[in-house]
Amino acid sequence: MAAAPSSSPPAMRSPAWLVVALVPFLAAPLFISGNYHYGVAHQALIYVVLATGYELAPFLRPKGYQVISTWALATRPQKRALWPSRCLIWQAADPYLYLRTTQDGRVIAGGEDEEFADAATRDRLIPRKIAAVRRKLARLMPDLDTLPEFQWAGCFGASGSSMPAIGPVPGMPRCFAVLGYGGNGITFSVIAAQLVRAAILGIADPDAGLFSLDGP
Repeated sequence: MAAAPSSSPPAMRSPAWLVVALVPFLAAPLFISGNYHYGVAHQALIYVVLATGYELAPFLRPKGYQVISTWALATRPQKRALWPSRCLIWQAADPYLYLRTTQDGRVIAGGEDEEFADAATRDRLIPRKIAAVRRKLARLMPDLDTLPEFQWAGCFGASGSSMPAIGPVPGMPRCFAVLGYGGNGITFSVIAAQLVRAAILGIADPDAGLFSLDGP
């Protein structure tokens, strides 16, 4: 005779856990991962990942961290004036210039970074900074119409070493922070995902110390 099915959940193979990410522009936390089952989420270990961009929580003050203002423009579509490979160009100067193309044939160019003061000051500098970007762009691409159809300013977080801070927040168990990506967010966000996941699972990563919030 077959045994009656049990209504109770099977024993869990590992403690339940739930990862909550706090990210910019969301009104509520983003629940990104977990292994909780059968309605026991309220019993899970909660891990918090602070991924708030350059808006830092008051208790986060990593060494050498700073907020940088940056400016950019987008030209009108002009496919015939673009360079043959349409590769991304980054000029190794200080201040630097970068430019790339869009699918509809625009050029996006920017740079002229400086330390952030406040949003009003940053935005007042848009005409002067965009003029500087246009001068550099015209020297590099003389056949290009540099008149901007769109122009804007923004901010990003960076560190003195150009390395991001990724790891546990000192004195706050099960709390992690990822910040200071500079202009390399696509690369560093992947590294952050790998490091934070390993830490939650209790897996030692030999490179974790390079990204410590206290510095390497």
